[in-house]
Amino acid sequence: MEAGKKRLAGDTKREATSSEVTELRQENEQLKQVVKTALNHPEASPRELAWLITNTQDYFISESSVYRILKRCDLITSPAYIVMSASDHFQHPTRCVNELWKMDFTCFRVVG
Repeated sequence: MEAGKKRLAGDTKREATSSEVTELRQENEQLKQVVKTALNHPEASPRELAWLITNTQDYFISESSVYRILKRCDLITSPAYIVMSASDHFQHPTRCVNELWKMDFTCFRVVG
């Protein structure tokens, strides 16, 4: 009776049940399978890997789960960004009055 009260109060560590252990082992195997698939298909995106795993394995895994697993293992590369730099003038200046209907303000250089 006293041991039950201590357990409810959080004084003792809870032993894992056999079903929890088997679930953790299955999850670990699935994580290993995701990493193995990603290493076999390095050009594939997380969405393509999720589709590939779902169609070839016996379980469903979402794109976001694949992304989290790959990010945790440092297998996600950063996207290649194109850095735009502002200029002092337009590359293609207008020649007529109504030729410029809208303006993209990323083209202006801000000084100050």
